[in-house]
Amino acid sequence: MFGVLALIIACEIGFWVFLGLGLAARYGLRLPRVSAILLLCVPLIDVVLLVAAVIDMRSGAAATWQHGLAAAYIAYSVLGALRVPLIAAIWHTL
Repeated sequence: MFGVLALIIACEIGFWVFLGLGLAARYGLRLPRVSAILLLCVPLIDVVLLVAAVIDMRSGAAATWQHGLAAAYIAYSVLGALRVPLIAAIWHTL
């Protein structure tokens, strides 16, 4: 149980770190290839969390609020990740 919660926290931190580094590389340092690599890591973090939650549930763990939180995090991450780079691009052009 604690492992899923710790993984959610680690994925949340990783999401913002990779997103911030990716945007900084793109707009601050003007390194589009480095930025693309860093930004491609953002959805991979969601895949790691999804796979870990599925493995945990398939191994016989009862569904807990941590699994629900993982699902909510993945949904928010997918929807939010689609908008954040767009917002950053618009903000950068102002």
